[in-house]
Amino acid sequence: DKQLLLQDMQMTGNLDGQGITGKLQARLALDLSAPETQLLRIQDLSLKDIEYSNNEGTLVAVGGQLSFKGQFRLAEESIALDLGGRASLDEALAGSWYGNLRGLPLAFTVRGHWLHKEKSLQLGRADIDLAGLANSELVGRLSARTADVNGRLALPQLSGRFLETLHRLGGELAPRLKKVNLAGALNVQARIAWKEHGWRLDADLQPERLAAEFNQALTLSGLNGNLPIVLQSGALPETVATQHTGHLSWDGLSAPLIPTASGKLEFLAGVNSWRTTRPLEIAVAGGRARLSTLQVSWQDFIPQGEAALSITDVDLSRGSQTFDWPELDGLLSATLDGIRFSEEEITSSGEASAQAFGGTLRLQNLKVIKPLSRYPTYHADIDFRDIDLHALTHTFAFGEINGVASGHVHKLRLFDG
Repeated sequence: DKQLLLQDMQMTGNLDGQGITGKLQARLALDLSAPETQLLRIQDLSLKDIEYSNNEGTLVAVGGQLSFKGQFRLAEESIALDLGGRASLDEALAGSWYGNLRGLPLAFTVRGHWLHKEKSLQLGRADIDLAGLANSELVGRLSARTADVNGRLALPQLSGRFLETLHRLGGELAPRLKKVNLAGALNVQARIAWKEHGWRLDADLQPERLAAEFNQALTLSGLNGNLPIVLQSGALPETVATQHTGHLSWDGLSAPLIPTASGKLEFLAGVNSWRTTRPLEIAVAGGRARLSTLQVSWQDFIPQGEAALSITDVDLSRGSQTFDWPELDGLLSATLDGIRFSEEEITSSGEASAQAFGGTLRLQNLKVIKPLSRYPTYHADIDFRDIDLHALTHTFAFGEINGVASGHVHKLRLFDG
């Protein structure tokens, strides 16, 4: 029998190719003495001063470090691996985005088996920790053509260092992120299945006492519950199109015209769809708003949906004070059934009415074209009755007219931008 035992091998070298440069150092041990298995032990392997740049210079990384240790146990049908290590990067550039990544080391452990016959990796467990800000756990199977992985992601503390890092790295791409404050925790459970002709993601977002504030205007506190999401593209014959229930409850929700109040939302998630299962009512400017139904779907991953909303006795004078509008006095009510929305337009088969300027206003055939563009257009049919023209002209300061007017303005179009 032939036996080979190398207890201490040392290697050094340089990386240079495919846009990557760096320095390699390694200490290895090799044991080929057993007849059925061979053991390769990595005492220490490190890559230092790693740099990368694509041909266009639009993707650049500098100051990379990677070190790990562990072992590979080689057998006839498989390779068992048990590795642990750490990776870090100083700076990165992607297009117009620049990130200073110092102080964000990534620690990892990986255990699993490479199966020769199936040409797949059976991932027993992989643990990843990003500087104590986020940690995850993965199990499953991966190959060149298929994947089936279950995972968990935990963000244990959204305030402090996590929020500062989010503002610093994300604020350049999305400046509004700098106006967001967060606290509490968020956990995510997920499974992704992928094959050559399709993939599916089942995820469940679980906030824990989550608090959020945007621009010191919208405030949410004490958010708990779970939010399921099911996304699928293509065909996965063995996948059952199940539905998942979810609910979110909060201790406080406040916004302009909306006083602080607790609430609860219940919903059902299906494949590429999501709908509420019970109405939501909130107080708005002395009146009430009731969201009877809300359903959202992702056709080709473009969101569209339907809703039914009713508004009762909202005090317009409070809107004037809050948003610095011309001084209005009256009540607004609306029954907006059959609201349909997409990136192309928002329409409603319902109507809104207001008691203002001593008379009544009724708005029908409400529509917004290209609501997400820089130049949306607003459409409506307006009927008015017994409007006090003196009150109207005094409010909007375009001269002074006395009298009472009734009539209509149909096919009205207002252009924004």
